Amino acid sequence: MNAESELFQAYREWHRLAQAETKAIQTHNWNLLSDCHLAIKDFQTHLADLTAAARAEWRRAGNLAEKEANLQVFIAELIE
Repeated sequence: MNAESELFQAYREWHRLAQAETKAIQTHNWNLLSDCHLAIKDFQTHLADLTAAARAEWRRAGNLAEKEANLQVFIAELIE
């Protein structure tokens, strides 16, 4: 798997954790909420590393601007 694929998969996992966090709040499951918070915190560093690796790939391929735009659209869709 290349850095771009890993990055998009990590964002999907972050999204899954955010949804689990919402459900934990709705059901007053504070242990799950705490676990989600810890996992999301760990993902922040991981996402930063994967983003840097993906950007390096994109620079080498000469399509950094296009890929950055695609990433922003993907993130916006996850946030919605």
